Amino acid sequence: MGSVRGSFLDVLIDGEWHRLCATLDETALTLTANSDADHGMTAETRTVRVVKHDGNGLGISIKGGRDNNMPILISKIFKGMAADLTGQLFVGDAIVAVNGESLCDASHDEAVRALKKAGRVVDLHVQFMRDMCLRRDSVVERIQWDDEIRDRIRSIGLKLAYVTRTSLQHEDIDNRMFEMRSPSGRYVITFRCNNSAEADAWFENIHGCACALLTQALAQVNLMLGQSPQVRRMGWVSEQVVNENGVMSWKPLFAALTLNDLLFYDAVPMLKSEWACPRVTRPLIATRVVQTTSRTAPVITGLSDIISFTTRTGTQQGVRSHVFRVETHRELAAWVKSIVTCTYEACADTAQVSCPCAWHDEQCELVLQLDKGISLIGQGGQIRWQYPFEAIRATGDDGQRFLWLDFGPPGGEQEVDLLSSPKPVVFILHSFLATKVYRLGFFLSAIMALRCEFEASNDVGVFCKLTNAYCLVGIGASENFYSVVEAELADVIPVIHCSIAGTRIVGRTTVGNRHGLLVPNATTDQELQHIRNSLPDAVQIRRIDERLSALGNVIACNDHVAIVHADISAETEQALVDALKVEVFRTSLGPHALVGSYAALNSQGALVAARTPPETQREVAALLQVPVVAGTVNRGAELIGAGLCVNDWVAITGLDTTSAELSVIESIFKLGDHELRTSSAITNELRETLVESICVIGLSAKRTVRQRLRAAVILSGRRGTHVGWDHDAVIWSHKPGSAKPTGENRKPLSEIVFDRRWRLLTTKGVTVPPAKTRCYTTMPVWLDRLVRVLSQYSGRDKSIRALYFIVVLYANRLKDQAKAQQLLALAKQLSAARLVFRQFNHAAMLNNVIQLTRASRADLIDFLLQVAVTSAYAAYGVVELLAWLADARFISLDATRLFRYCLFLWLGALMVTTLRLLRTIISKSDTQSAMRILLSGAAGFIGSHVAVELLNTGYEVVCVDNFSNSVQDADGNAVSLKRVSQIVGKEVPFVFADCCNEEQLEAVFKKFKLDGVVHLAGLKAVGESVEKPLEYYRNNLLASLVLLQLCRKYEVKNFVFSSSATVYGPPQHLPITEKDPVGCGITNPYGQTKYMIEQMLIDLSKAEKDWNIILLRYFNPVGAHPSGLIGEDPKGIPNNLMPFVSQVAIGRLPHLVVYGDKFPTPDGTGVRDYIHVVDLARGHVAAFDRIKKMGKLGCEVYNLGTGKGYSVFEMVHALEKASGRKVPIKMGVPRPGDVACVYCDPSLAAEKLGWKCQYGLEEMCADLWNWQTKNPNGFN
Repeated sequence: MGSVRGSFLDVLIDGEWHRLCATLDETALTLTANSDADHGMTAETRTVRVVKHDGNGLGISIKGGRDNNMPILISKIFKGMAADLTGQLFVGDAIVAVNGESLCDASHDEAVRALKKAGRVVDLHVQFMRDMCLRRDSVVERIQWDDEIRDRIRSIGLKLAYVTRTSLQHEDIDNRMFEMRSPSGRYVITFRCNNSAEADAWFENIHGCACALLTQALAQVNLMLGQSPQVRRMGWVSEQVVNENGVMSWKPLFAALTLNDLLFYDAVPMLKSEWACPRVTRPLIATRVVQTTSRTAPVITGLSDIISFTTRTGTQQGVRSHVFRVETHRELAAWVKSIVTCTYEACADTAQVSCPCAWHDEQCELVLQLDKGISLIGQGGQIRWQYPFEAIRATGDDGQRFLWLDFGPPGGEQEVDLLSSPKPVVFILHSFLATKVYRLGFFLSAIMALRCEFEASNDVGVFCKLTNAYCLVGIGASENFYSVVEAELADVIPVIHCSIAGTRIVGRTTVGNRHGLLVPNATTDQELQHIRNSLPDAVQIRRIDERLSALGNVIACNDHVAIVHADISAETEQALVDALKVEVFRTSLGPHALVGSYAALNSQGALVAARTPPETQREVAALLQVPVVAGTVNRGAELIGAGLCVNDWVAITGLDTTSAELSVIESIFKLGDHELRTSSAITNELRETLVESICVIGLSAKRTVRQRLRAAVILSGRRGTHVGWDHDAVIWSHKPGSAKPTGENRKPLSEIVFDRRWRLLTTKGVTVPPAKTRCYTTMPVWLDRLVRVLSQYSGRDKSIRALYFIVVLYANRLKDQAKAQQLLALAKQLSAARLVFRQFNHAAMLNNVIQLTRASRADLIDFLLQVAVTSAYAAYGVVELLAWLADARFISLDATRLFRYCLFLWLGALMVTTLRLLRTIISKSDTQSAMRILLSGAAGFIGSHVAVELLNTGYEVVCVDNFSNSVQDADGNAVSLKRVSQIVGKEVPFVFADCCNEEQLEAVFKKFKLDGVVHLAGLKAVGESVEKPLEYYRNNLLASLVLLQLCRKYEVKNFVFSSSATVYGPPQHLPITEKDPVGCGITNPYGQTKYMIEQMLIDLSKAEKDWNIILLRYFNPVGAHPSGLIGEDPKGIPNNLMPFVSQVAIGRLPHLVVYGDKFPTPDGTGVRDYIHVVDLARGHVAAFDRIKKMGKLGCEVYNLGTGKGYSVFEMVHALEKASGRKVPIKMGVPRPGDVACVYCDPSLAAEKLGWKCQYGLEEMCADLWNWQTKNPNGFN
């Protein structure tokens, strides 16, 4: 696990400050003794010159040294001798150096020798020790936490710890402190930094890690409680209390929110019995949040560091108020949102509350019902009165017993004696009313527009890039800004903190939408890799070389269309089309050429600079197919793109944006009309198919056919122009929602001209380019979809035939011969397409279906889905053409028949949905076709795991091995493969064979009918290959040649080769990609053999085109199978790091030798890309899946790694954490050929193979230790 942060901190221990080295990882804060501060040195270094008398020594005695874990201390000074005569040396002085030679790490004997050899004149560098008996680690041992572990290294667990930015116990004038409180509440550790900024950074990192661990803790709590009650949220807060002297202070409490109650504890409850006994319980239906810290004014007056919210609860003792303090605005938003949401759920779950009362001297029962309202029931069960909640005009109470309800005439005011405090009823009544309003949908699920600042700047669009799939934010902003943004977005889309080309103006240097992201060429490899790792898998990221490198200034886009600067390059335009999947239009906004700076848009609307001419606004509206208005942000600023970032449901603006400007923003972008996206939302493609048809069905029967058609066009994929038809003209409007298009938007059919793609609608006599006067009509919607599927899918013959006759019918009715000829040409295209679809009637197609059924259910589902999609698109075209012709009075079609047709269309869309879901399920659960794979080197570490994954996914394997690096039992069988049989539940065929022995290997090819080969066999120790180069060249090259010759002889042309990252040699840049040069600077024979075999396979694929070859370049496989049955068991001393570390931890080896700690890496040790062996094995399955899918492949190369680097020390610490044992370490010199840092870019494997790593460093070490503890002696 990599460290998140590390530096020196002052820690308050027993009332004194001590400077310790602090290192933070995701789960703990580790404190170790500072090599200087731990010695207890409190004075500056003094230099004392001592001149020895003839024949005499210095006259001092010393103690301590490295072997005693102490500095070299003066323990005695002899009277009258040289040291005493100086008058400057004292008992307790630590000797730091002698004549410039350091003694800081010297042993006692080394220090004695240094003093004796110092000569007659000796310069002693000394420091006075406050406590000469103080051991280096004694300070660390005095740090108290809930666990009782005492060690030289103190690890403070963050799980359920309370982290506060300010000290609740000590005065902190300089605002340099932060505190951590243990889960039990018994121990508090106070930290002090050099300045306030450093304290902020430390707090944000520690608090973030602690919050991340709450998710795991919450799951464990609910598992322990058995979901009764189900805890929805929990965490530490501080309650405002006032002591006897009237002084306000903050008391830490652990709060838990369930479906019905808000619970408070003095400490974290660890047992089920402790959870059952909270200190305070507040029922949610009688509780409401009445005051929170405002985001735009995020503090309470006079208390500038307080972020708080207030709750009030109605109880039998009256109203009980609590003021709670939290540490960040993100916590504030999460707590308030959770309390309010759970209150609504509690009201819905309770539904009815009743209480005894007196009314007109009669004992009654007052009943509140969520659905029916409020009623009074008499003693005999008679209803005295009953009103819905809407009838309540006013309420009041005296705070003691009486409640007044004013229902207006004729009921008037009713006085009810509740016999005790009326406050619970009043609060429950309020909660019921709020729940009913919430049910009506008057509360948005998300804030529509946020106002905030990025480090005192209102230009939030400069530092943010917001899309429907992700949000990029620049680094270096305040915690308040990140909290505001993440509180609204983090649950829906990833919020990625990043930089571009070393700057934080990510909004102006990038352009993107839900499909992709373009970044400038100056973006570094590290920045690109970080963003790629954080983006959703479906989002493409591409680095482009564009002269106008501020892409956000010259491009504005949504998910469908982009407008760009006129001078942008053709390559960038093509990148927009390919990666962002948008149509691109070159234009300007009147005087503004920087369209990205002066415009912002989403899928519902666009906002442009105030001085954009009206005619330009109309042209842009026609291009974008969304309404466009001119406006400003940030109190009149025209740089819209710089001051605003927006997606389809939320906008983020500067703090200076006025209410009027916000109103325009929310209106034009239709933020209030869009539901908040969730991870389970229907994908856009599927939603468009369903919404089109369902909304057509829901149209009122009173509307005309023309209005039905217009609504269908609006919903036909992209919001935009409304289109309708008369018998002799086409009409349209640029204003969505307008009931009647204006007269100027009406054009006779004789003036309508379609372009060659049947998508542009232009008018005669207009001299401007056609792109400036475009309008999407009903016909292009269905025709464009139909054309797209004609060359890809098969459909129903009758659907195409119906389209053919309808088009011919309409063409014959037209008086315009030119138009008629165009439609007849279309009919011919449909007729030709019909011939393609007629294959459904042939027996050959049925035979194909049978073959698909035998091969794979997933393939059959894909086939049926193609049929369904095409049928749905064709049916959509039929319905729209029928409506079109009916509207033009060419055919008679009433609303009932149109509804029936739309119903059939909706059923077709539902079938598409079902098939898509079925395809998803099948793709995950269906087994692969039974290809039989030869696995060479199958008994080894990687081979046994590859065998498991292939067998578990439906492949058959034949295993061969010669036991050169594996274990056999008394019967000559591979022990590892026997355990593979236990894992997969069936016998695994095994044949003893040496791949260098052609006779042995050919017997395998004769015995089994093979479909492919995974070639893993070979000698693999890098260090050993340097010592035994001939053995490595002979074994690895000969084995590969023999195997390939037999593959060609027996027609086994599917080949996956186990290559290595060593073929790259020393990396020229990081991360390493498949395009990097290979064969240059390889430092060992092992890497040379891998490179030579790769070249053999590449040349073979070029010469013989029927080969399908995939080269998998491994990085560093570690870990073991989660079952603990198979793992790495090398013969003799391990050659790889992690098996060596685990054997040291288990006690098989004495210590670990780390070869070098002076590399240019964070901790000085080598960094490598370590990958879980199960992930690596899954890569082989993905390779064969691709071979099956593609058929003809040639030769392809893929990196298999995580894309992240871990150092030797990080790996050792991670295993120590997994095992709970210390690993003794000795330092050694770097080995020949060792490089500092190596890690890869695995994005190509993710794109082409659909493969990504699933396991992280913790799982690697946990599984490795599980294997090592279950098998301390390996397979023996």
